[in-house]
Amino acid sequence: MSAQLSLDDIEATRDPVLAAYAFVRQFPEAYGHILKWALRDQAEGTRCSMHLYLALLRKYHWIERGKRPYLVSNNWSRPLVDILLADHPELASSFERRGGVS
Repeated sequence: MSAQLSLDDIEATRDPVLAAYAFVRQFPEAYGHILKWALRDQAEGTRCSMHLYLALLRKYHWIERGKRPYLVSNNWSRPLVDILLADHPELASSFERRGGVS
């Protein structure tokens, strides 16, 4: 995958794995928020929820693209969990992973 993907490329792709990797590379601050929330939930003994973290990104930490907020797709939930767990395997027991849904 090219590191030169633009935001338009992320929006246009139909591959959620490709889109999730591109999103993490282009918006490390958003990925940092996800990591912070997951570590906090783990420390508090709460199950981690990527769907919740994506909702929080959309509501409170959206990334502005000109005048239009950039929304994160729910289809990226599973790939984002996979990316997060590859980077932080200590979180694996805090995410519930069932049948392709996280």
